[in-house]
Amino acid sequence: MPKQYHHTVIVRGRGGKRISFPIDMLRYDRLTPDSELDSGKINESVSNFGRDEAIGYFVLCREADRNWTPTEGRWESFMYEVMAHTVRDYQRGVIDRRVNYRLMNVEEDTQKMLDRL
Repeated sequence: MPKQYHHTVIVRGRGGKRISFPIDMLRYDRLTPDSELDSGKINESVSNFGRDEAIGYFVLCREADRNWTPTEGRWESFMYEVMAHTVRDYQRGVIDRRVNYRLMNVEEDTQKMLDRL
Protein backbone atom coordinates (compact mmCIF):
# COMPACT_ATOMS: atom_id res chain seq x y z
CA MET A 1 0.00 0.00 0.00
CA PRO A 2 1.42 3.43 -0.95
CA LYS A 3 2.30 5.85 1.84
CA GLN A 4 -0.67 7.94 2.96
CA TYR A 5 -0.55 11.65 3.80
CA HIS A 6 -3.04 13.77 5.73
CA HIS A 7 -4.66 16.42 3.51
CA THR A 8 -6.48 19.41 5.00
CA VAL A 9 -8.68 21.51 2.72
CA ILE A 10 -10.42 24.80 3.55
CA VAL A 11 -13.43 25.82 1.46
CA ARG A 12 -16.05 28.57 1.67
CA GLY A 13 -19.17 29.53 -0.21
CA ARG A 14 -19.16 32.65 -2.33
CA GLY A 15 -21.95 35.07 -3.02
CA GLY A 16 -24.20 37.27 -0.92
CA LYS A 17 -26.63 34.77 0.56
CA ARG A 18 -25.66 31.66 2.40
CA ILE A 19 -25.10 28.78 0.03
CA SER A 20 -25.95 25.31 1.25
CA PHE A 21 -22.88 23.15 1.71
CA PRO A 22 -22.50 20.71 -1.22
CA ILE A 23 -22.72 17.42 0.70
CA ASP A 24 -22.00 15.47 -2.49
CA MET A 25 -18.49 16.97 -2.54
CA LEU A 26 -17.63 15.02 0.61
CA ARG A 27 -18.26 11.84 -1.35
CA TYR A 28 -16.72 13.08 -4.59
CA ASP A 29 -13.41 14.21 -3.03
CA ARG A 30 -13.66 11.58 -0.24
CA LEU A 31 -13.40 14.26 2.44
CA THR A 32 -14.67 14.34 6.03
CA PRO A 33 -15.19 17.29 8.38
CA ASP A 34 -11.96 18.01 10.26
CA SER A 35 -13.68 18.46 13.61
CA GLU A 36 -17.04 18.31 15.35
CA LEU A 37 -17.22 22.10 14.89
CA ASP A 38 -16.94 21.71 11.10
CA SER A 39 -19.52 18.92 11.10
CA GLY A 40 -21.94 21.21 12.97
CA LYS A 41 -21.29 24.07 10.55
CA ILE A 42 -22.09 21.80 7.59
CA ASN A 43 -25.33 20.72 9.27
CA GLU A 44 -26.22 24.37 10.01
CA SER A 45 -25.49 25.33 6.40
CA VAL A 46 -27.83 22.68 5.05
CA SER A 47 -30.54 23.41 7.65
CA ASN A 48 -30.54 27.20 7.21
CA PHE A 49 -30.15 27.41 3.44
CA GLY A 50 -30.75 30.88 1.95
CA ARG A 51 -30.31 33.04 5.04
CA ASP A 52 -28.43 36.29 4.60
CA GLU A 53 -25.60 35.75 7.06
CA ALA A 54 -22.52 33.94 5.84
CA ILE A 55 -21.41 30.82 7.66
CA GLY A 56 -17.70 31.25 6.95
CA TYR A 57 -15.31 28.51 6.00
CA PHE A 58 -15.25 24.73 6.41
CA VAL A 59 -12.18 22.65 7.24
CA LEU A 60 -12.18 19.18 5.68
CA CYS A 61 -9.64 16.37 5.60
CA ARG A 62 -8.74 13.00 4.10
CA GLU A 63 -5.93 10.47 3.84
CA ALA A 64 -4.47 10.03 0.33
CA ASP A 65 -1.22 9.84 -1.60
CA ARG A 66 0.96 12.93 -1.67
CA ASN A 67 -0.20 14.14 -5.11
CA TRP A 68 -3.95 14.21 -4.40
CA THR A 69 -5.61 17.61 -4.86
CA PRO A 70 -9.20 18.78 -4.34
CA THR A 71 -11.31 19.13 -7.50
CA GLU A 72 -11.44 22.93 -7.50
CA GLY A 73 -13.51 23.19 -10.68
CA ARG A 74 -16.22 20.98 -9.23
CA TRP A 75 -16.24 22.98 -5.95
CA GLU A 76 -16.67 26.13 -8.06
CA SER A 77 -19.65 24.59 -9.85
CA PHE A 78 -21.36 24.55 -6.41
CA MET A 79 -20.35 28.20 -5.78
CA TYR A 80 -17.61 27.19 -3.33
CA GLU A 81 -13.94 28.14 -3.40
CA VAL A 82 -10.95 26.12 -2.24
CA MET A 83 -9.05 28.60 -0.06
CA ALA A 84 -6.20 26.39 1.12
CA HIS A 85 -4.81 22.86 0.89
CA THR A 86 -2.12 21.38 3.13
CA VAL A 87 -0.34 18.04 2.87
CA ARG A 88 1.07 16.61 6.11
CA ASP A 89 3.47 13.73 6.58
CA TYR A 90 2.95 12.14 9.98
CA GLN A 91 6.70 11.91 10.65
CA ARG A 92 7.89 15.18 9.09
CA GLY A 93 4.93 17.52 9.62
CA VAL A 94 3.62 19.90 6.93
CA ILE A 95 5.37 19.28 3.63
CA ASP A 96 3.20 21.34 1.27
CA ARG A 97 0.81 24.25 1.79
CA ARG A 98 -1.14 26.03 -0.95
CA VAL A 99 -3.09 29.11 0.11
CA ASN A 100 -5.13 31.20 -2.30
CA TYR A 101 -4.53 34.60 -0.70
CA ARG A 102 -6.60 36.46 -3.28
CA LEU A 103 -9.70 34.79 -1.77
CA MET A 104 -8.94 36.01 1.74
CA ASN A 105 -10.79 39.10 2.95
CA VAL A 106 -9.24 41.55 5.37
CA GLU A 107 -12.31 41.16 7.63
CA GLU A 108 -11.74 37.43 8.05
CA ASP A 109 -9.61 36.10 10.84
CA THR A 110 -7.15 34.70 8.31
CA GLN A 111 -4.47 33.72 10.81
CA LYS A 112 -6.94 31.73 12.93
CA MET A 113 -8.06 29.84 9.83
CA LEU A 114 -4.48 29.16 8.69
CA ASP A 115 -3.59 27.92 12.18
CA ARG A 116 -6.03 25.04 11.64
CA LEU A 117 -3.86 23.83 8.79
